[in-house]
Amino acid sequence: MTRVLFITARFPWPLGSGQQIATFQDLRYLAQYTHIDLVALIDRTEAENTPQYMQDLQVAIPNLTIHPPIPHPIYSNRNLTSKATAFLRGLAKQQPFIVSKLHNQELIHTVVYLLANQTFDILYLDQLGITYLLDFIPIHLKNRIQVVYRIHDIMAETLYLYISNHRWRPSNIAIMLDLINCTWYEHRIWRQVNYLLPITTRIGQIISEQDSQLTTKILDFPLLIEPAHPSLTPEANGPNILYIGSVHYPPNLAGLQWFIDKCWPFIKKTIPQAQLDIVGRGGEKLKNITDGIRVHGYVDTIEPFYQQAAVLIVPLFSGSGVRLKILEAMNRGLPVVSTKIGYLGLELTEGQHILVANDAHNFAQYVCYLLSDRHARQRFSQNGRLFVQHYHNIHSTPCDLPRLILSC
Repeated sequence: MTRVLFITARFPWPLGSGQQIATFQDLRYLAQYTHIDLVALIDRTEAENTPQYMQDLQVAIPNLTIHPPIPHPIYSNRNLTSKATAFLRGLAKQQPFIVSKLHNQELIHTVVYLLANQTFDILYLDQLGITYLLDFIPIHLKNRIQVVYRIHDIMAETLYLYISNHRWRPSNIAIMLDLINCTWYEHRIWRQVNYLLPITTRIGQIISEQDSQLTTKILDFPLLIEPAHPSLTPEANGPNILYIGSVHYPPNLAGLQWFIDKCWPFIKKTIPQAQLDIVGRGGEKLKNITDGIRVHGYVDTIEPFYQQAAVLIVPLFSGSGVRLKILEAMNRGLPVVSTKIGYLGLELTEGQHILVANDAHNFAQYVCYLLSDRHARQRFSQNGRLFVQHYHNIHSTPCDLPRLILSC
């Protein structure tokens, strides 16, 4: 059986973030065809829960060798000094901040040791942040394996859109420097690996347009999810709005606070019975929590909230990665209102699959439109489900990855 060394920046359990869920789905799919050795970073604040996390993940995916996760301040260390140090290190090494902040010497040592002492067919680099490992793996070890890079987004595009959508501010200088580094760095990584696995067709098309020589490296491997039970009918629900996300993540916090400050007053005035459910860690950081807003924090299962909601909101103006929360919502027939960056990376058609607005007035109007018009909810519900079934169904969506695995 093909053996894969799978490296990721965030231990994929518990399934508390989109990044963790996306990684978990990839692992579950790959485990059908390969034996996987998982090496991951874990936030230092979660280190004491590591044994239980490992046990739970092993039950969920039995065909998996889980190496002890390596503690790293992924989310717990947000002070300005640490960020500045990582940013300056990235400038010196021509690496974007998302890469330099995840530099971990123990991870480097572990990966090199495993490659030198065990036999693997594929080195799977999950997301941009840990691709710096390629600079530390000896050439003779890289030549023995196929290196694949799982692309969740084009970070340079995200940074460019952020700068374009915000007024000039001092911090934009740092972001522009990071954009220059990121553009150069991403192209270098694309050329360096054997195969590219973009999470959507759109990302693969952009890469091909930027460098046609990379086209032969691109394999179709969309994010694949289990279809939800068709009996769910969000179009029949009351005026309940759902937000899902780790609120302590700065882009999520900023976007959600924008929605509460700028959009919620209009929505509540237009539809007084409207309710907003906020699900995710860090809700205590929010301000101006008023009538109708319920902050739930982390929950063991999100299903009851999906079943009660009529609309999912994704008010995001920065950040990266494919918005798995959008696919999961559409999978359950839940209509979505998002900003431009909020759905970046997905091949959705505005007005058909999703409603999109960057200004508060239109965003709030779209939410009210869906809350008050059951037929509109039904239309977006059906279109969203069809989109997921066609492009992201784990049972029927075409995928090139098994062909690569069988060739190893």
